[in-house]
Amino acid sequence: MRELRGGDVAGPHREVGAMSRSGTFKFRLYLAGDTHDSMLALANLSALCEARLPNDHKIELVDVLRQPQRALADGILMTPTLFKLAPSPVQKIVGTLQSDRVWEVLGLGTLGTRVPLHSTDTLRPDSISSRSEGKRIRFIEHKGKQILLSDFSLATAQLMIPLLAKLRTTVAQYGPESALILADYQGAEIDHRVAIKIKEVLAHNRPFVKKAVWLGTEQIPHDLIENIHMFSQRETVTFTTREEALEWLVRE
Repeated sequence: MRELRGGDVAGPHREVGAMSRSGTFKFRLYLAGDTHDSMLALANLSALCEARLPNDHKIELVDVLRQPQRALADGILMTPTLFKLAPSPVQKIVGTLQSDRVWEVLGLGTLGTRVPLHSTDTLRPDSISSRSEGKRIRFIEHKGKQILLSDFSLATAQLMIPLLAKLRTTVAQYGPESALILADYQGAEIDHRVAIKIKEVLAHNRPFVKKAVWLGTEQIPHDLIENIHMFSQRETVTFTTREEALEWLVRE
């Protein structure tokens, strides 16, 4: 069993963070290891709680692969499955928690900030520059290979959200384990909201990525770096120049 407190995302065997009040909002999420759907449900639940219940929630994680008897005793037949344990009444949802109605179904519709789960996923012409929209997320060719360049360099936190949403949409068009991605974070502004979005995008993109490399990781919060492995299920490869990164991506 794992517990996430206050919205932080823990590694497989530790507890982190602290709550401002003693467990007012409690959730239990049943997962099946680190499968795509399980990580997607965790990312969506974390994003919801951070938006609506910052510093006042606790998420208990139960891996049914490690605790099959616990899952059987609790009547869990499918994963991911979420229980809202407190405040009462207890509510249950099965699935990846992508619907904007999740909060309403949990009986918490009047609590927290009224922000739809995917409200940041729509790219608006007035919120992103022509350079960002036309050139920041784009395909480049290196030694005959198509590489998806995600140029977040010097981007503000406000700009990062729609760029990450566009990256997720673009990667979803790939076949399984086929995308080559270069993500340049040099000089980017990464606040708490952006960090949550990065984790969400990693969970969505994982099935489609063959190789990925990052630049500018010194800009990324240390706690986010620690959790990248869990969400992407791959080693975090970093370089200091795009030339080195491109060479590594096309190397078989």
